[in-house]
Amino acid sequence: MEKQNKFGVKVGDIFYASYGYSMCLNSFYQVVEVLGTTKVRVRETLKRTTSDDGYGQQGHEKMVYGLFNLDREPLDKMVQISKYDKRPYIKINDYKHAYLLPENRYDEEFWFDYMD
Repeated sequence: MEKQNKFGVKVGDIFYASYGYSMCLNSFYQVVEVLGTTKVRVRETLKRTTSDDGYGQQGHEKMVYGLFNLDREPLDKMVQISKYDKRPYIKINDYKHAYLLPENRYDEEFWFDYMD
């Protein structure tokens, strides 16, 4: 049986963050290790542009499952539960929270917009 934390988060699960005030930026974090009942170790995954405006400023992108951004170190994060919709999430920093992405959305395209 796979090791899960008390929120059901397991190795291979994806946390997704969409952020930006006047832009839309996406980040994906894959769980690489479960560290006890509430902590996980995550790595930021790579993304692949699937369509854009011809300049790479706006378009759609997909997460690349299992391929990590090697410029970023693994992060140890506490899994918490949202008060509003009861979804598990991790706090990446003061302005970015990543929510557990359902497995049926792993192949989904996500809108990005780098135009400020």
